[in-house]
Amino acid sequence: MRAAVVVVTLCSAVVACGPDLGTCDMTAAIKPAYLGGIPYVEGQALVHQSCAGSQCHAARATGLARTGAPHGLDLDVAPLTKASTADDLLTLQAGVNRIRDEAEEIWAVIDSGEMPPFPAGDRADLPWYSDAAGTTPAMLTGLDLTEAREKVRNWLACAAPVVAATTDSPMRRRSKR
Repeated sequence: MRAAVVVVTLCSAVVACGPDLGTCDMTAAIKPAYLGGIPYVEGQALVHQSCAGSQCHAARATGLARTGAPHGLDLDVAPLTKASTADDLLTLQAGVNRIRDEAEEIWAVIDSGEMPPFPAGDRADLPWYSDAAGTTPAMLTGLDLTEAREKVRNWLACAAPVVAATTDSPMRRRSKR
């Protein structure tokens, strides 16, 4: 019994050392963003653009594209499309599970400024649209800016909700008219 108390106390001390994810604002966590016509929620889009998306923490990134990210530390969150395969579904599930399991650790390295490292953290603003019609352009910044970091913190605090799949992109439907 005494050993169990010590273990619980040590675990509590370790968890208390990192930054707190804070409270969840679900309305903000599910705010949409459209990258290349594909719907995401903002936190998901930021993680896709700044962490995964064929670089560093993407399951398909190899060699120099991983920029030192450990093999298996993959944070893939791109929504599935009509062209997706069964492997893409498994990759998305693994990425979302990893993010949810390690949300506090992910936030700790983002909050400390350790992640994303140069050049990912210094990337230029990324174009996106804030409405499904693709008529309200906005900019999705890199995680080097406080506003973007707060979006990711809140997204993590809300258990990382994602747009998991889309049958077609709103912008593509619009362009077919």
